[in-house]
Formats: sequence, C-alpha cells, structure tokens
Amino acid sequence: MIGEGCGHLEEDMCIQMGKGAEHYIRTGRARQITKEEVYEIIKRAEENGLMHDMPNIEEAGESSAICNCCACSCFGLRVGMMYGARDTIRSNYSAKVDETKCVACGQCVESCPANALKLGQKLCPEKPLPKTEYKKMSDSMWSKKDWNVDYRENREDVVATGTAPCKTACPAHIAVQGYLRLAAEGRYRDALALIKKENPFPAVCGRICNHKCETECTRGKIDEAVAIDEIKRFIADQDLHEDTRYVPTMVNQIGRPYPQKIAIIGAGPAGMSCAFYLAQKGYSPVVFEKEKRPGGMLMNGIPSFRLEKDVVEAEIDILKEMGVEFRCNVEVGKDVTIAQLREQGFVGFYVAIGAQGGRKINVPGEDAQGVASGIRFVLAYLKNTFCHLN
Repeated sequence: MIGEGCGHLEEDMCIQMGKGAEHYIRTGRARQITKEEVYEIIKRAEENGLMHDMPNIEEAGESSAICNCCACSCFGLRVGMMYGARDTIRSNYSAKVDETKCVACGQCVESCPANALKLGQKLCPEKPLPKTEYKKMSDSMWSKKDWNVDYRENREDVVATGTAPCKTACPAHIAVQGYLRLAAEGRYRDALALIKKENPFPAVCGRICNHKCETECTRGKIDEAVAIDEIKRFIADQDLHEDTRYVPTMVNQIGRPYPQKIAIIGAGPAGMSCAFYLAQKGYSPVVFEKEKRPGGMLMNGIPSFRLEKDVVEAEIDILKEMGVEFRCNVEVGKDVTIAQLREQGFVGFYVAIGAQGGRKINVPGEDAQGVASGIRFVLAYLKNTFCHLN
C-alpha cells in the first residue's frame, strides 16, 4: 500500500535509463549517477537477495529501467503470486541451477520470492511421485477460488515427502547436507559461512551439541550415520585461527553502517547472537554484561572439560572484529539505567538476561541443607576457582 514499506527496499535501488532517466533528472525526482554507482547498486541488490528485472515498456530492444525488486514491492510479482497466475509474469532474467555446483544447501528455496522451488524432492522414492498439473491462466476461466490473498504467509518451502531428516532434526535448522557437501569438496570457508547463516557459534555447538541430526541420518539405516557433529566441529575449528576464520561482511540495503545505537543487556548466547546478526546488518551494538567477561553460561556455567574457554573466546573475538562492543562489570538497573542509556542515544534494547536459575527435579530431600542445583554448584565452583587464580 502507498506509504507503507516492507523494509526490504530502503533507498537508491531503482535505476532509470534512457528517456525515463532524462525525465526524472529534469523534473528533480532523481539524480544522475555514474556507471560505477550502477554496478554498486546492482551488487548490493544481489547481496540482499533482490531480483533484477528490466521491463521493456518502450520500443523493441529498449529497456527503460533496472528494477531491483522483492516480492513485497514488485507489483507484477505480487499480482501474479496472489492470483496464482505465474505464467502471466516473467523477468527478463531466468535463474538456472548448475547441478554440478549444487550442494543442496536450500538457500535458493528460502530466498526465492516467488516460492518457485521447494525442498525435499526425493531422488529415489519407493513409489512414483504424483505429478501436479499447473493450471494456466491463459487456458482457464479464473475466479476467486483460484486466488491466494495470503500468499505471503502460506507459502510452502517443503514438499509433502519432506526435507532432509538431518536438517529437520537440527534445532537451528542448519543446512546439514549443504555444509557436508562443501566440506567434502574442501570448501571449508564456504561451509562455515553456510553454517553461520543460522548458527553464529558453530565451534561452541560442535562441542556441546546433542547432534540429533545423526540419530535421524538415513545413512544409519545402511551401516552407520555420518559423523555430522565431528565434521561440523572440524569446519568450525577454522574459526579458532585468525588466518582461516570467517568474519561475515556487512550486508544491508543502504550499503553503509546504520547510525542508530542498540543496547544489548546480557552477553550470553542470546545476547551475543543478537549482536552477531545486528552487526552483520550494519549496526554497531553495545553489549552490557554484569560479569567480568562475556559469554554467559558458556563461560560461567559449562566446565572447561566440556567446553574449552579459548573456543568461546575465539567466537567472541569474531564479534569484536564485526564491530560489537562489550562493556563488562556493568549491571543494567544498578550501575546504569535504561533511562540513562536512552539519554546516551540508545534507541533500541534487547534484554537477554539469561535463565540462570536451577530447576528442581521433584525428588525427596532436594530441599535439604547442603543440596544445591547443578547450575549453582558449577557457578560457585568457577567463581571460587577464578578468585583463587587471580
């Protein structure tokens, strides 16, 4: 609707050419740009998953514009999706899959604004898959029963036969089959980048994950499951070394950092994950932590024999390289208030104070003197150890 935006298009994305460009510049509705700026806009659009469309509304061979569109803003695409009439719309460009390079990561399915692709097509089904006939608008009478006004919400990314069991079992829904294939090809950095789309701390998870993906691995029905967790740990260990680690680059719609200041309260897994994705989008978040070091329960609640602290520190170093600032020994609410942070210019807040209370297990004697929860015991042990070391 006019006056409402989707957030996918912010500025400097529409490129006019030819007579249209001359008209827009002459009437003050646009500014003239260089060829280099055109390439920069196109590259930025591609990085953000937008489509290029060159509508030919002039004479044959004349293109009046390069539209960098998302499904929310492109009128033609929205109409075609809502009315289920995809045969009536078409971009000047068509995407093609190079099967020799495909690693089954599923990013094309998640990124396609027209929902043209789906995950989970089995190559060797026990029964022949039913073929779905596509009803063309040009060959049929169209009525309201053919419309899909809720096309943005009820899209289907997975076919009825399901997607990869390992990916389904993963709590973070990481494209397991994708990073396994990339690792097999020796593309460890690409594999790490794929993992970090859904999980910013793969080295940590490679050590403490319960790897349910291996339980569901279909290879286990033949001999034994693929050692998915060990492979992920090997890939993630690239982050432990400065020369091989993967630090995501900033990608947003405007191509430069945002000026707004964001405060994150708590430097545990949730707070640091928020900082990771904000920094990747171009923000410079500040994380406030009441303890003397960031990490939350990763640092203060999990023993070193289960999760080495240098692994967590390496993951935190990547956040710092991305522009995240940590302010430790600061308890929000005591040392500084939300109101004071607003006065300092912070306009957004993410509260990630954690769940550090131990839960009872409802057994006789758990309230007896000297009985403590596992979390209380580990926290007390770690604090006493560090006090002794210092």
